[in-house]
Amino acid sequence: LNSEIGNMANETDSFKPFNQVFALNTKVRLHNLKSTKFNGKTGIITACLDKQNPERFGVRIDEEEKSIAVRPTNLMTDNGVPPVFVYEWQGIKIPCQAQLGVSGYNDVGVVVTCSDHLGLDALKAVGEKFFGVDSADDLKHCVGQQIDRLSTSLVEYRPKPNEIAIATYKAMELAKCMEKQGLIKFTGKTVKQGYGEFAIAKICFQQMFYHNVQTY
Repeated sequence: LNSEIGNMANETDSFKPFNQVFALNTKVRLHNLKSTKFNGKTGIITACLDKQNPERFGVRIDEEEKSIAVRPTNLMTDNGVPPVFVYEWQGIKIPCQAQLGVSGYNDVGVVVTCSDHLGLDALKAVGEKFFGVDSADDLKHCVGQQIDRLSTSLVEYRPKPNEIAIATYKAMELAKCMEKQGLIKFTGKTVKQGYGEFAIAKICFQQMFYHNVQTY
């Protein structure tokens, strides 16, 4: 009996990061669906992930009566600023997108990837310097490539929902860039773990997942 309870708990825990972001009645926006007629549509979460429905949320589109089943990577919270920004690193302006990932500790974290929101031409310098490509066809492969992981999972501290821990010794340049552009906001709280110090920040951008499974 104890093993059965443990297995049930593990299954429930595996859904927790996704259900935390897309809780019941959360206003969401659909994107990147193969059925393009729904892309850009808004609605509310009517069913979260569970053992019976481990891959798709129930979403009722505005002005529609029935719910449809949607994967986490095709959902974005409707509130917050757009998750795109420009980060200047080593003299190169990198068009970026902030997305969510799930850590080995089953926490929600933030991953920063290359974005084409300014067009593929804006990725040319990035492609040449970091990926060794420059043609339009090759630049498409830069989109979605991970630039950096903003947040860190802590063993002794769990941030509140919509908050992340940022290592002050390695990610502050990126974090300050994102704060300046309104994507995150530092709470003023810091946490120490080992020899490192971590700043707690609130997520202010529209949240979407990088993958449907653990990403780091």
